[in-house]
Amino acid sequence: MHWISYLWERARPLLLVLGAGVLFFALLRGALLLLYPAHFDSLTAAGLWQGFSQGVRFDLSVLVLFTAPMLLALAIPLRWGDSIRWRRFWLLLAGVPMLALWLLGFGDLGYFGEVGRHLGNELLTLGSEIGLFWNIAMESRRAEALALLIMVALFPLLWWFAVVRPGSRPLKRSVGLVPRVLVSLVLVAGCVMASRGLQLEGKPVSVIDAYVSGNEQISNLTLNGAFSAVNASLHSQPRTPRYFSPEALAAARVQYGVTGDNPFFKHYPDNQPSGRNVVVILLEGWSYRYLDGLAGSQHGATPFMDSLAQQSWVFDRFYAAGQRSIQGLQAVLTGIPLLPGNPWLGHGLELTNMTRIGALAGQAGYRTLMMQSSPRRSLRVDSVARSLGFAEYYGQEDVPLRRDYGNEAPRYGWDYDSLMFFKDQLDRLHAGGEPFFGFLFTGTTHEPFADPGAEFHVAPHDRRGLNGFLNTMRYTDWALEQFMAAAQDSDWFANTTFIFTADHEWGGDGQDTADMFHIPLIIHAPGQVPSARTDRLASQYDLLPTMVDVMGLAQPFSALGDSLLRPDESPDAWITQGDMLGVIEDGVLLRHTPAGRFDVQPAEVQDDLLHRAEHRLLLLYQLAAERLGRNLWVSEE
Repeated sequence: MHWISYLWERARPLLLVLGAGVLFFALLRGALLLLYPAHFDSLTAAGLWQGFSQGVRFDLSVLVLFTAPMLLALAIPLRWGDSIRWRRFWLLLAGVPMLALWLLGFGDLGYFGEVGRHLGNELLTLGSEIGLFWNIAMESRRAEALALLIMVALFPLLWWFAVVRPGSRPLKRSVGLVPRVLVSLVLVAGCVMASRGLQLEGKPVSVIDAYVSGNEQISNLTLNGAFSAVNASLHSQPRTPRYFSPEALAAARVQYGVTGDNPFFKHYPDNQPSGRNVVVILLEGWSYRYLDGLAGSQHGATPFMDSLAQQSWVFDRFYAAGQRSIQGLQAVLTGIPLLPGNPWLGHGLELTNMTRIGALAGQAGYRTLMMQSSPRRSLRVDSVARSLGFAEYYGQEDVPLRRDYGNEAPRYGWDYDSLMFFKDQLDRLHAGGEPFFGFLFTGTTHEPFADPGAEFHVAPHDRRGLNGFLNTMRYTDWALEQFMAAAQDSDWFANTTFIFTADHEWGGDGQDTADMFHIPLIIHAPGQVPSARTDRLASQYDLLPTMVDVMGLAQPFSALGDSLLRPDESPDAWITQGDMLGVIEDGVLLRHTPAGRFDVQPAEVQDDLLHRAEHRLLLLYQLAAERLGRNLWVSEE
């Protein structure tokens, strides 16, 4: 038991550092409740407890990130670590990052009152805005600035008596080298776990994990500004587009018909609840050019979808918003554009007051379910589902295998088993008679391509090239056929709109830019939508408004796109490629970097057509970035 006492004495300095930080963030949460009661007025005692208790995970994560060198120095197994001077030095030094966290925390407290959310990737722009913040502090926030200065002045005194002095007391115990090493390993392991937000498996805790409750008020209470700012900033490079002066902006709005304070605000007051079920299947990597029935190719990988397309509404000019799965999920489920400098879904976008399609459907009486064939934690989709208001979520761990594949399950799961499990869950949801909204993201067609079996080979199988993709595509096509055949035997089938599309295009190397985003969209709802093909230009951003329309929801929402069930009022498709924002419009593809125009395809575009496409893109980009930055995305005014 001698070494356990030694462990406690060596752990005391680290616990004091982290404990002081956790206490500080708890006080900030209390201040948040006191200063902005309207933002938390519906929280119950259970919700308050959840916000404070779950918040400790996020507090510990950012605290360890800021103080890691000092904590590691305090855990050193050499005898230096036992000395008073050694511990006192590093505890004093730990006060520097802790002071930075104080400043971030107080700054976030003021920021929350401005936009109703915590700091995000705005942290990266603070250096260029010092003058602005100084003016604000001196002109309109003198009382707050004075209070902050007093707290900063008191910090050294508080830090000394609360942390440094008790943390550097003489040790009552001493042990040999081996116990010291073991103690150090225990301390380091504890720091690692704290840095992960006490997340034992999968990815470390992220902003999106604060939204697992599905309650935005609990989520805002759970987060702290330092964590959200650092986490969002690590995944973005901020941009502050100012392509138009206020006068030019007003003129451009008139010229391009961009009306209303918020041009992204949508409201279909003529809608009546349809009671129609909606099933959305987002197919990993499916590309338009590999569906023979759509592209006129001869790959032989999609016989079922080719036949289904003949009975469905097919969009031949449909485009993905980006080139990664999470970008497709964001565009389809939120309607928020992928702007350079803005965090993505799962990486800070949740801080934004946005349309949450699961919650919207739930409010209208729909049962809601989101699922992916990949592991639950993949892309943090488990937390994404909750943040968007889906009542149920399932991942690979929940899916029993129904086929003997003769090999280990691929990293991203088997689509047949996922689809059949999905169908069973839809049956269960509909058992009570309520309509449902189900969303499934497949994964087998993700590289490395698992071998689904010789019966699905349309080419010699490989794990990384086109042959492997086509073979897994053939397997998923068969799985979709089994799913639809089983669904036809369910009493909900005839009252369901099926939407089949992809998250992004696969294998875009060597293609024209537009082809690198060209994905299928097949809407199947006999008797409800036409069995026809259209060359109407559309993108993933149009799907959220379309889903709202199919369900007959009259609640207001915001999205970049427009319902495909309504007249084509904005015939363009936005794409994002790295730091480039692009638009496909009137046969023109224009890509634009934050610094200026990147290229135009085809090169011989008429000047007036190019001018219109570019100016409308930049106009909407500036307006969208402004509204997202001010957390006014879903506000009508």
